[in-house]
Amino acid sequence: MRLSYCKRQAKSVNFSCIRLKMLKIRLKREGVKNKPFYRIVVVNSKTKNKGGSLEVLGFYNPIKKIFKVDKEKLSKWLTLGAQSSEAINKLLEG
Repeated sequence: MRLSYCKRQAKSVNFSCIRLKMLKIRLKREGVKNKPFYRIVVVNSKTKNKGGSLEVLGFYNPIKKIFKVDKEKLSKWLTLGAQSSEAINKLLEG
């Protein structure tokens, strides 16, 4: 649902629509200097990269070219309204 649609429904704002709109699926950097390692996480869009995540969906290792994601969890969060980042979309395509 879109936020504008939720506002048009009633005078009071439906906060469940706002919360779902603000979820992001993105990469969270971990690892050490010059050896990056990324976790694919669901986070609130307002949090920082090092902030807490709601759920870990998988990982990506760019050095070894390993990409693994739990498709069931990913589809669940996408149906709930989470927005995936451009980097995640590129990884899922290729």
